[in-house]
Amino acid sequence: MVAAGDPRIAAVVSQVPFPGVEFGRASERSARATLQLLAAAASDTVRGWLRRSPRLVPVFGDPGEIAVFANPHDKAIIDKLAAQAPEWRNAVAARMLFPLMRYQPRTAASLVAMPLLVCIADKETAASPALTADLVSRAPKAAVQRYPIGHFDAYSGEWLDKIVSDQVSFLHAHLAARTTPLPGIATQQAAVGSRGTPQGFEGNPAGR
Repeated sequence: MVAAGDPRIAAVVSQVPFPGVEFGRASERSARATLQLLAAAASDTVRGWLRRSPRLVPVFGDPGEIAVFANPHDKAIIDKLAAQAPEWRNAVAARMLFPLMRYQPRTAASLVAMPLLVCIADKETAASPALTADLVSRAPKAAVQRYPIGHFDAYSGEWLDKIVSDQVSFLHAHLAARTTPLPGIATQQAAVGSRGTPQGFEGNPAGR
């Protein structure tokens, strides 16, 4: 989480975040398909050690298929979006699963000192609602917006428009209120002002 280590950041928005893997959580993918996916990840990890080309598995599939996400609704959304992205491939190196399992960004949430907006999909299946709630509880200045949608609904159509509108309002509220220039910006502003640029520009340029 970049904001945890960069105090220059004035505000953060997190859209249907991935807080980490919740082991044992129910999945649309069958137990057999899950074991086959893990076997593919182990095999591909060995291929990586041998500097061989990756073994690819589908990112999105139907229940019973060996895929990272096995929700038909999610797959339908991605299939529709894929028509607008001709270079998109529904494939990923299976070896990435093990690093993903170790990735727990919510543990850094307590270090995010600036205002944080977390946009949560109430019908979330791709990420863990329990771990997202834990992320929110750790962040000292977290605000939450909830939406009655699934994870990938947040990336298209009216829900994308609604979420972006909420995020822009949040950023306007917090960036417009910032009056203290960021480190290094004050000197640059003084230099610009001395060249005749209109005065009154203060704080984060992104807040304009």
